[in-house]
Formats: sequence, C-alpha cells, structure tokens
Amino acid sequence: MQSAHAIPQFAYEHSQVFYEWYKNSNYLVLLSVKDEDSLKRLIHSASQKGIKHSVFTEPDLDNQITSIALEPSSDTYKLVSNIPLALKEYNHLHIKEKEAEDG
Repeated sequence: MQSAHAIPQFAYEHSQVFYEWYKNSNYLVLLSVKDEDSLKRLIHSASQKGIKHSVFTEPDLDNQITSIALEPSSDTYKLVSNIPLALKEYNHLHIKEKEAEDG
C-alpha cells in the first residue's frame, strides 16, 4: 500500500509531531480517495487549514501523488470525516464471501 511510503516521510519531515503521536496514540487510520486529483484537493485543504502533512510521489508512476500523511488533530478529523476507510469495500465483500461459505 502506498500509505506505507507516506508514514516515514511524515516522520522525517515532522519529527516532533510524529514522536508525540507515537508516544501518545500510535493509531493509524487509512483512507481511500478516488484519484490523484482528490489527493491534490485534500492537500490544498490541509494546507489552507494549517494541517501538517507529507506528500509521497511515486517515481515508477511518473511522480504521481499516491499517498499523503496528515497530522493527527481535530481539524484533520473534520477534514477527512467523509472519506471512506481504505479497503472497506474489499472487507465488505470478504465478509459476504465468508458468510456464503459458512451458510
């Protein structure tokens, strides 16, 4: 998953925020957006709100933005509250397949 790239980049670029998160929370939430343009809009909104973030671009995909990491905060929560969890659709299908096998 591309998000694995954004995490160490955030740790490097925002080491104090990362340290506090690691020490006090250590929770991760992985979300999924439709495409790179959606990520760009999210980056723009985060910047406008002063939310610390890191952007990962994939060299193998012509340096497209493939993931971002956002600092944990109430502003971040508000910003992403309508974005679906990553793999939610996949997990939903997996549960249905398991129920069909068991039932």
